[in-house]
Amino acid sequence: MATMTLRKAVLNLHIATLAKRRICSAPTNTRGPSFLRNAIYSLTSASSSVRAEVSTRSFSTFGDGMAGRKTVVVDGLNYLSFFVPVKEPENETQKLGPWELYEVSKQRTNAFLVGCRIEGIHPIFVLDNGYQSVEATEKWKSRRADEVTNEFRRMPCNADASFAAVLREQGADVMQPLNLDADDVVARLAIENDAMILSGDRDMLRYEDLDDKENRIKQGFAFELNNSIKLIPRTDFQVRVEPRRADSITFQPEVWRKLKHKTEADTTFVRGNPDSFTKKMGNLHVIARPLRQALYSRLASVTVVEIFPVWNSDLNDVVFEETKVDPDKSLDHLLDDPTAALKWLTTNDIALPPSIGEARHSQEWRSYARSMIVAELCFTAHIAASPNSRNLIDSVSIAKSIDPYYKKSADFLPSIANPWPRGVPDYFTYKTCYRCDRSSNLSLSELEYFWQKEFTLPNLCPKCRYERKKAKETGETFTY
Repeated sequence: MATMTLRKAVLNLHIATLAKRRICSAPTNTRGPSFLRNAIYSLTSASSSVRAEVSTRSFSTFGDGMAGRKTVVVDGLNYLSFFVPVKEPENETQKLGPWELYEVSKQRTNAFLVGCRIEGIHPIFVLDNGYQSVEATEKWKSRRADEVTNEFRRMPCNADASFAAVLREQGADVMQPLNLDADDVVARLAIENDAMILSGDRDMLRYEDLDDKENRIKQGFAFELNNSIKLIPRTDFQVRVEPRRADSITFQPEVWRKLKHKTEADTTFVRGNPDSFTKKMGNLHVIARPLRQALYSRLASVTVVEIFPVWNSDLNDVVFEETKVDPDKSLDHLLDDPTAALKWLTTNDIALPPSIGEARHSQEWRSYARSMIVAELCFTAHIAASPNSRNLIDSVSIAKSIDPYYKKSADFLPSIANPWPRGVPDYFTYKTCYRCDRSSNLSLSELEYFWQKEFTLPNLCPKCRYERKKAKETGETFTY
């Protein structure tokens, strides 16, 4: 019964959304539930709008004729708030739900890929997948603690996984190296392919074996009037971290392309709070622990250390709770039935409607978080049994099939058929400095700072703004 439920969920979702291209070849490895294997390999695949505009062949392999540094390695999560625009003023006022933001991310991804195609650029996306330095971990903990304390999280649960799914759906070349520093992978890919780098991270300057940094490293992008992408060069090249070499890691692009989740290969499981309700309702990751124990059992894992932020009412503060968790197969049957797993998690979650209030909007976010957590666990359990199907189904597809709010969000979709219904926002349109011919566009982090402070966006490039500041401090005349 459970297997039939998963089969029906997968078939209903894919048949409704995919068309035209048939997946013909069956895997040589026939392990795993035959119903799901047969269902996946009989599905048809989408001819989405971007596939009509963008040749997937251009985004699938290296060395496909893109000469003269027309390949760019994108530090994907550096620009997540562009693709999932939770911080832009318009979306703050519209109060977009998580599935609506997902649909917006599809349109923005389409716009970016088409813009690259017009410009003749081949993008390779690298997304972090489990590695964090000590410094990054401390920053991450601080941000998660603020989210719990302030009862507000902007970004949807597992937004990185959703973004990766959107990129793959639209034919982009995506690397998710498990437990590696994404900066190392970005630099190594750029060196091996004589490619440019798109990253706002200053740490990209540290690589001793990456030459010609002034020309290779771009810190941002904007859209030209013809919708093409304009890459914006970095202007500050001061190195503030310890140098290192990209060739310290083995070059394994095909391994990095394989779709994996952090749950698959680690004895430590660290997550933040999946929504804005951890303080009131408890951390959903803690509530979902019995499902993870079943997954640990299926993966033949040893004891796993789980670390999550929780609200300690006695201390009136956030603590990162560290728990040793043993495998337990009691709920193993639910891993093959996402609908039943979601029902179990919902029943065990105390987030009833009166508790979190604000009616549909709050319930929608909590339901989305439940669905994404369940989907990740069921996905990981599935690919453990059927490794060859990992690129034909993903956790987001499962979440769509089980979240009752996904279909309700469909009412929103017609209004975002065009990624820029009111035209490309001024802050994403390529602009030049009033005083020189350099770009005056702000980076995403700068934009977010200006929006937060409600400052007027500047018309000068960073260098001219610096010169104007110096002139003001010294009393010299600054001419435009």
